[in-house]
Amino acid sequence: MTMHTTLCPRHTFIAAALVAAGFAGSAQAASWDFSACSGTIATAQNWGTCGSATSEGLTPSIRGYSTVTGNAGTQVYAWSGSNGGMGYYANTADSGTGPHAVDNNGSIDSLILDFTQAVSLSSVKLGWNGTDDGQGTAYNDSDMSVYYWNGAGTPTISNGTALTFGDSAWKLVNHFTDVGGYTNETATFSTGSSSYWLISAYNGSVYSKGNDAFKLLAVAGSVVPTPPSGVPEPDSLALLGLGALGLFAARRKSVNKV
Repeated sequence: MTMHTTLCPRHTFIAAALVAAGFAGSAQAASWDFSACSGTIATAQNWGTCGSATSEGLTPSIRGYSTVTGNAGTQVYAWSGSNGGMGYYANTADSGTGPHAVDNNGSIDSLILDFTQAVSLSSVKLGWNGTDDGQGTAYNDSDMSVYYWNGAGTPTISNGTALTFGDSAWKLVNHFTDVGGYTNETATFSTGSSSYWLISAYNGSVYSKGNDAFKLLAVAGSVVPTPPSGVPEPDSLALLGLGALGLFAARRKSVNKV
């Protein structure tokens, strides 16, 4: 005799809910666009924000860093528009789009972004850059270095004080040569997860260093979910849900053979 049965609606709901819970905690795609930012973002060795650059509820705090001490006029400054972006300099404000970018002319400049929770960046888009230099200046191109904080606690950042690089400190994602010549002036990558990211003019020994310059226009990636304390990780929930569905299916197959 063959008996036909169906899964109890309650069981079906529980199993589906477990699977859904597992995938509900997956990373959320996000992008932060600085093209509408304008004026001073952060003053000397301080953090600042641009409210229009918000995604998935996160507005990154931004500050500049230079390998030299700099003076009281040091600041992160933004120019609006597709050829603008955020630059860093140690002088008075410049109304032009060319000078006062993130550069490695004399010292190495960086922009550091703090998202307050872990994100996995996957692209960096430039605005104005040395490759497209129309200012009559002597910039070579737009070589760039990207790092994320992989150390314990909060990184120490102070102009003129050397940062620590390595697997347990500022970990290198990659050096990128002439990003202004890339499609959409965007460098892409797939590695790293941190709340702190550092984007600098080229800081290495692979390419020729000096007179690289750019302004940061946008970054994109995904927000890493943070499960509440004591709650299983999303992957564990997903496996639990799929396992529950498998048990129900096996039970149904067993009953049908009776």
